[in-house]
Amino acid sequence: MPTRGIISMRSLRIPVLTATVALLGGLLAPVPAAIADDLATDAAVHVVGTLVVIQAEESPSPVTPPQAVTDAAPTLGAHVLLPDGASVPIDGDLIPADAASGAPVDVVAAPSAEVLADAGVAASGTVAADSAEGQQIVEAAVVADDPLTVVAGEIGAVEVQAAAAAHTIDVAVVSNGSTATAAKTDDYVKKVVAKVGAFWSEQSAGKVPAITLTTIKRYSSAKGCGTENSTIALWDEAAKKFGHSGGANDYVGAATKHLFVISPPSCAVSFNGLGSIGNGVGNGGVVWAAFDGGDGSGDELTLAHEIGHNFSLNHSNVQQCTYPESDVKIVGSSYGSTSCFEDSYADLYDVMGMSFVVNDGTTLHGNDNTPALNAISKLRLGLISATDAPVLTATTPTTTSYTLAGASALSGRRALKIVDPVSNERYYVEYRNAQGRDAGSLYSRFADPPAHWSIAAMGPGIRVLKAGPGGATSVVIPDSTASSRRLAFVAGRTFTSRTGGLKITVSSLTTSVATVAVKLTPPLAAFAGTSPPAVSGNRQVGQTLTATAGSGWTPAPATLTYKWMRNGAAISGATSSIYVPVAADVGTLTTVAVTGAKAGYATKTWTSTTTIKTVADTAFAGEKLPVVSGTRAAGKTLTVTPGAGWTPTPTSYTYRWYRGSALIAGATEASYTQKPDDIGAIVTASVTAVKTGITSRSYRSATAAKTTGAFSGSAVPTIAGDPFVTRTLTARPSTAWVPTPTSYAYQWYRNGTAISKATARTHVVVTADKGAKLTVRVTAVKAGVTSRAGVSAPTATIAALKSFTGKALPTAKGTRAVGSTLTALSGSDWSPKKAPTTFTYRWYRGTVAISGATGKTYTQVTADVGKVIRVKVTAVRYGYASKSGYSSTTAAKTVR
Repeated sequence: MPTRGIISMRSLRIPVLTATVALLGGLLAPVPAAIADDLATDAAVHVVGTLVVIQAEESPSPVTPPQAVTDAAPTLGAHVLLPDGASVPIDGDLIPADAASGAPVDVVAAPSAEVLADAGVAASGTVAADSAEGQQIVEAAVVADDPLTVVAGEIGAVEVQAAAAAHTIDVAVVSNGSTATAAKTDDYVKKVVAKVGAFWSEQSAGKVPAITLTTIKRYSSAKGCGTENSTIALWDEAAKKFGHSGGANDYVGAATKHLFVISPPSCAVSFNGLGSIGNGVGNGGVVWAAFDGGDGSGDELTLAHEIGHNFSLNHSNVQQCTYPESDVKIVGSSYGSTSCFEDSYADLYDVMGMSFVVNDGTTLHGNDNTPALNAISKLRLGLISATDAPVLTATTPTTTSYTLAGASALSGRRALKIVDPVSNERYYVEYRNAQGRDAGSLYSRFADPPAHWSIAAMGPGIRVLKAGPGGATSVVIPDSTASSRRLAFVAGRTFTSRTGGLKITVSSLTTSVATVAVKLTPPLAAFAGTSPPAVSGNRQVGQTLTATAGSGWTPAPATLTYKWMRNGAAISGATSSIYVPVAADVGTLTTVAVTGAKAGYATKTWTSTTTIKTVADTAFAGEKLPVVSGTRAAGKTLTVTPGAGWTPTPTSYTYRWYRGSALIAGATEASYTQKPDDIGAIVTASVTAVKTGITSRSYRSATAAKTTGAFSGSAVPTIAGDPFVTRTLTARPSTAWVPTPTSYAYQWYRNGTAISKATARTHVVVTADKGAKLTVRVTAVKAGVTSRAGVSAPTATIAALKSFTGKALPTAKGTRAVGSTLTALSGSDWSPKKAPTTFTYRWYRGTVAISGATGKTYTQVTADVGKVIRVKVTAVRYGYASKSGYSSTTAAKTVR
């Protein structure tokens, strides 16, 4: 008996580029250091063609439930189609995340050092992708599954296609060298294509009037299958068999023209389908699938899914969170919570989820018909009117009941787009009632799937969706409890958004309509004004303190309540506008919190501030702070005057001066002359009142402007680095400036003339610098300090680096056995080799660097058995560009 389970037919997609992207400023920009360290330093490939980006996913399994294999994050694989039909794999951070198929490409890409070594070429500089050296490098990259890294170039834009025209589809049924094919007969292919065409004609509301099959061609291909590169080759081959000399380029991004390549089921090793993404229902494109036959439902959903990619749609996923979280904020391209992730393809209600069939023990079954598009897809493609999918917003609290027809209905209100009034996040609501084309859907037949399937419960009900991280996908928010998760909300259940500003309660469900109550709760208005409450009176035991509202509070609160505090802790019973300090307040900070309230506004609390502690009735009273007068500049004198109103009158005062919060050593007089160290700081004074029999009390002057002045000390910077083209020079600011600068500005000069855009601390010496002497001007910067600049002494005359000669590979000499020592030797014809040339070494076990193995010799260990031990040798000499090479990959393997 066949094993019960679900077969997951996964689909790949090619995203679309919506704008011209200059990868590098002026076509040049730095590659991240972590990447650059692994790139070959002496070769790159110039690639010109058309971009195709593929999202690689795991292969389907005949026994794995559909949602159990979706946790792994998909990876993007980018390729450039060359005019001759070949393709070049590329990657790198310089390729935008939304870069995609159909865009013109003109880039320079570098191989890794390992790929260059495997290619066995002595390429130097940039070679064309179609040159002999370029083809060898590309072939090595494909074999190693190690794409070339883009380091310069440009990707163009893709034109938006017009909508509402009949579509055509050319179909190639391809065997892979055997008699096995995915589609047994042409009638089977026509039946599947016809059902898919009917689906899109219906779901597009006629904007896709038809998808007409033009021709079916059957042939055997030696291009292979089951990989990204082989699929691209199959597309190109099929396009030319249909008379398109431009290959797959004639379909990618083309209007209303599709190419469909069908392979045998055995080709579904790494993925089950691929499709290029266009700009709307007016687009054509290329698709591929490994048809499996059966009752046809799985193949129908796979093809409908891939054509959905041609029409710009991305995948339909499920938002999975650890209970009690169910809805979280999306921040850019990720979730704002580590407990949530996007479960790819897991929306089993939608055509852009995974294609799947169920083994009931005797037969494989899928949906009776491909289910209707979800609400987000309909709105993105403009397939539903604002009347049938109204937008709900609110500025005041509202609760409104809405009736929704099923998603499969062809007219009437079928969706809601709701804006959370707190966060402005968009939520989409639809009703899946298992009627119309949803009748006989697997979501209705397996509302409560077996536990061993490890998937969420389904069934008819209200579904809540939103755009996934990055905005391209749609995600379903399940109805989650501590013990269960269901992809639809049934009668009596309520969805609450993460902010609480939106609640959707399912009032009732019938076979034709659902009724939901939508509650929108906008945030209350907020009081304006930041001024703290004012406290009048002396902070002294027995004296009365009075609180008044701060200035600028708008609108005026209708009521005010008070809470007096001792060092931030509420004082029991002290809740009026006045307070008389008691003995417990001595030595503490007495403040008041005033809370304003008004209908329609969120209550707000303002708290007073003070730096004056409450004193006993035997201490000085008075609240006037000392006053500092004088010009705040280095070399100028400041004078502090005690505040008036201290009682009883002090007989003397003592003084302390502060630079910021730090005491200034020796500054204990009423006057203080500011020093260079004070520049950029706020200088204040503390005055202590003294009188026999009275507790002394100190007051600090109020904050003020910072002390100004110019930097002093030597300003001459120096330059570190070698004066050769391609080397990096580094400016070193003077360490003698006072006060210490907080930052520096740089400008590099060539023979006294400023170099355009050379304003960083480092400068990579370019060819234009050859024959010149370079200097750098460094300007010291600190808030409140007059900037000062210094210019370095010139470098030696800039010269070009010489090159090592020689093409021979390094060798690893010695017996290849555990315990034996291998010795690294540079290429036999490398020159110069004698001092001052030095060499560095890195040993590899196959292609993996061996930790700590950086010496000239390496003693083999048990882990090396069965591996080829290689060494990378790098020659270094002052005035020369370093040269690296790897020993042969075909050397003998290490034995015991």
